[in-house]
Amino acid sequence: MSAARRAGVVTFAGVLFLVAATFNAVDGLVALAEPGHFFVDEEGLVIDNYNAFGVVLLVVAGFQFLVGGGILALQRWAQVVGIIVAILGAIAAFGHFTHYPAWSVILLVLYAVILYALTVYSDEFGRAARRT
Repeated sequence: MSAARRAGVVTFAGVLFLVAATFNAVDGLVALAEPGHFFVDEEGLVIDNYNAFGVVLLVVAGFQFLVGGGILALQRWAQVVGIIVAILGAIAAFGHFTHYPAWSVILLVLYAVILYALTVYSDEFGRAARRT
């Protein structure tokens, strides 16, 4: 694969990370503005305080925006943190599977593509360090 295509795949992973951050930010805002949107039933989700849930999602989104920017800048720390956050995001997507199966599958695919790009093309991050 050409160097330009490899760099494009890593850039795509960075953009997908920003997309995931946007999804979390929107979910956080929805949790703050319309908590009933997430309510399933008494046996459903284990969320007691939707305001806290919304704030946590907004903080996570902010962190994901930071990591996504680091990935686009080919920073090694962002690659490592991005892998960890993508794994945690995929695990969290399984928690929503019974109530939101389509959304969970979308998130799982998104995180799988991010993991693929950050692990298979990890040498792109090393090249950036050698250039500086």
